[in-house]
Amino acid sequence: MAIQNSIDLTATGVITHDGSGVFTGSTLTQYQTLIGGASNAVSGVAVGTSGQVLTSAGAGSNPSYQDAAGGDVSGPVSSTDNALARWDGTGGDTLQDSSVIVTDNGEMTNTSQPAFCAYQGSTDSNVTGDNTEYILGDTSVGTTLTERFDQGGDFTPGASGGAVFTAPVTGKYQFNITTHLQSVTTAHRPGIGNIATSNQNYFFGGSGQFSSGGVNMFVSLFTDMDSADTIKVGITVFSSTKTVDIDGTNKTVFSGNLVC
Repeated sequence: MAIQNSIDLTATGVITHDGSGVFTGSTLTQYQTLIGGASNAVSGVAVGTSGQVLTSAGAGSNPSYQDAAGGDVSGPVSSTDNALARWDGTGGDTLQDSSVIVTDNGEMTNTSQPAFCAYQGSTDSNVTGDNTEYILGDTSVGTTLTERFDQGGDFTPGASGGAVFTAPVTGKYQFNITTHLQSVTTAHRPGIGNIATSNQNYFFGGSGQFSSGGVNMFVSLFTDMDSADTIKVGITVFSSTKTVDIDGTNKTVFSGNLVC
């Protein structure tokens, strides 16, 4: 005949059994995390505060809630695909989006990098030849340049005093200038180009006497610029007659960009 025993338990909390007929009730505070101890004992970790994490103290010690260690990084709720992340501020834990894009093939572009290219679309006639310096894009004596692109909006293609690029940030810049002079004569001496920056002037040109017809002039310049520095391009041909034209059939081009 089977005998059935019934036990009336009044313990509260988490009930544990030691395997020999003894039941134990462990009292817990609401929202505590359960931990196990020796002899099947059960207790709880004191409730932490919002944002804390449960941290181990090693074998033989109870874990506890503590403030999260440094190094956690947060960012915006959305980002641009393939964009490089940038630090936001100096706290070392917040990221922000950027315009620097690295494709899946490794090509890198940056639509915020200052860069421009402009050309002279029509010929400016009789603007030098008698030692007069002609500034590209000087609308008081010639025509404005035509922009192919102006990434960043730092280039003014035409104004009284000439077309001008204004450096938006301090850095090293690359500039390229090519021009074609028309209506030169054997009486004209070599033309000189003057790239005028806020820091220094750079000169380029040829040597020897001009022959009749057209003359090409070009230069590539890598230079330093401070924020708000400007650069213009002037051309001077020497003689007594102001008959030299600046060719406007897309042969006069001024371009530049921030390198580093």
